[in-house]
Amino acid sequence: MVKVISGIYKGRNLNTPDVNTKPTKGSVKEAIFSSLTFKLKDALVLDLFAGSGAFGIEALSRGAKFCFFNDLGKEQQKIISKNLSALGIKNAALSMLDYKKCLQNLKEIQKSFDIIFIDPPYIMDCYSEILDYLIENSMLNEQAALVLESNKELDLLKYEQSFDIKIKKYGYTIVSILKLK
Repeated sequence: MVKVISGIYKGRNLNTPDVNTKPTKGSVKEAIFSSLTFKLKDALVLDLFAGSGAFGIEALSRGAKFCFFNDLGKEQQKIISKNLSALGIKNAALSMLDYKKCLQNLKEIQKSFDIIFIDPPYIMDCYSEILDYLIENSMLNEQAALVLESNKELDLLKYEQSFDIKIKKYGYTIVSILKLK
């Protein structure tokens, strides 16, 4: 079980899928959200590879206005729906799409975001593709923050002109936080 760390849902348990997900440790999640504290109030959030929805739910618990959850897995979608329902969360939308199609749909409805969580299965190497798409299609609000979770250091050199980048290692987990300059 994963718990909501802070905010209006603090201490509530979240269900997690049995397959194809790697819940982020509470200490790592706490460090991530500590760095996002001032960006959360009324933020529009995208949890692109949502798994259990823990990142998006934590953001909503801490004051985000709305969260778009997306995960391609059927079990993950059921778990996210169950977690949102159990907490009575209404300020959310859930899709079950390939990440490319999800981003394309959000672009078509002209959505841009304050915070985006990008935590794909570690075997996928899609970070640059996603970052490029978000930038090229103006899907980042002023001073947006992106949280990338991976098991290896990512090549983010070409993004240093646009973002302040902080990289933290937590055992096998590497978190890169990119904040628009």
